[in-house]
Amino acid sequence: MLAVGCPTGALIWEGDWMTRYLTCPSVSNVTSIQWSPIEPLIAVGCPHESIVIWDVSTEVPTRLHSTAASSSYLIRWSPNGHYLFQASLNGSFSIWETMNWTREQWNIPSGYLVQTAAWSADSHYLVYGLDGSSDVHCLAFDHTIPSIVGKFYQRIPLSSLQIRPEDYDPNVALGEESWACGRISQIEW
Repeated sequence: MLAVGCPTGALIWEGDWMTRYLTCPSVSNVTSIQWSPIEPLIAVGCPHESIVIWDVSTEVPTRLHSTAASSSYLIRWSPNGHYLFQASLNGSFSIWETMNWTREQWNIPSGYLVQTAAWSADSHYLVYGLDGSSDVHCLAFDHTIPSIVGKFYQRIPLSSLQIRPEDYDPNVALGEESWACGRISQIEW
């Protein structure tokens, strides 16, 4: 199945034709959409709503609300389906556990937003990069479901990693010292 985020909901295709258009009154301007890896659920992020989870089989939306006003512009399910990452425009990100839909929130430094995030294949680690930063941050999770016991694991300053010109194609002009990475644009694990 294919899901496409639209201004007022999500279009679902099965095979060659659209089969459903899922709408919810609070959903507008979908900014992020992602399938659950284990259930027929879609997580939808919007600027004016925390997250809406649709059970595609019943077409029933469930709104996940947080205590602080938040919007969702980046959503990532963990590969095991037990966690859902949500980046918000309010200077924070949250990890939701998907059994009881409770969350843990982390604040990020003022002036930054999460640019990208990715889960490890075993769902034990979440790595993320901040907009305008060259650091990769890593959280480690204790997998006592439905616990969201996450702790800061490591910060990797990519700006301090150097590469040697001989490590690259000799046709590419590099100086005596070149930096391996500037600002982070995307992470995939």
